[in-house]
Amino acid sequence: MKICEIEIGGRYLAKVSGRSVVVRVTDIREAPTSTWSRQRVCRKRIVAVNESTGREITVRSAQRLRPLLRSIHIGSLAKIDDLQGAERASPEPGVDYDLRLIDGQPLGLTVRFVRRRGDELVAHASDGQDYPVTGTGAYILCPTAKRKEAAR
Repeated sequence: MKICEIEIGGRYLAKVSGRSVVVRVTDIREAPTSTWSRQRVCRKRIVAVNESTGREITVRSAQRLRPLLRSIHIGSLAKIDDLQGAERASPEPGVDYDLRLIDGQPLGLTVRFVRRRGDELVAHASDGQDYPVTGTGAYILCPTAKRKEAAR
């Protein structure tokens, strides 16, 4: 990540002692560093709190922080803006989504996830293709209960 993308109060994943933990940013400070030349260079330091231990840590580089991925389900999508950048919406546990044409004919494809591409949402289906689910000529997502396979 870049320092301009970091928000005070935001939660991020950071590597602390070799483990990925959730941290909450409390402050961004300018810390002067000494150099061999006569000029002083100010670098920004990120102050955060490790949410599992409550300890305060200092992150020297914003590249150590990763966005905290949230789990989004297809059924909770109301607008295109509900998905950002590289986020994906997955089916809810116990529910499959089938793709259908506007007249209701099923395509026989199961949706693996929905993602945002520009200003539209596309569904990635079981055949490896992307199908638009918003806009003109969009396909319909139809929820169905998962079939329980008989134990052999």
